[in-house]
Amino acid sequence: TPLYSSAASDVYKRQGDAIEIAFSSNPSKTKRSFLSSTDRHFGINLQDFKVWDWTREIELNNIQVGLDNNDTTTTLELLIPFEDLEIDGFDALKKYNIEFAINKSSSDGLKREYQYRWNSSDMEGFNRNPSLWGDLIFINN
Repeated sequence: TPLYSSAASDVYKRQGDAIEIAFSSNPSKTKRSFLSSTDRHFGINLQDFKVWDWTREIELNNIQVGLDNNDTTTTLELLIPFEDLEIDGFDALKKYNIEFAINKSSSDGLKREYQYRWNSSDMEGFNRNPSLWGDLIFINN
């Protein structure tokens, strides 16, 4: 079923259907429970695809979003310039931290009904605690 979306500005208040991504652009050997200046946390509203960076409290405007909906699968593709995130990029074979969440809105779009998280499925607070994030490693082909 396609996700329901409320007004575009609601993604900024964590209302309406949205996808959240939090990650660090600094490789890490250990987990930490505090945010760093190299961390980013942004959300994509699933109605109009506006993107909000909660870390810097700004809207990201140069993001390209592709969405493919069929009966059983929804595929979302993002093209985000590193410059817009103010990061230099990622190094292959180094470990970074990342978390994904899908925010499911109530039917009226006024509040978040549930949040499906990839790594910290049973714990709230990934937006403040990177120790709840999973691992991300880029591999050269």
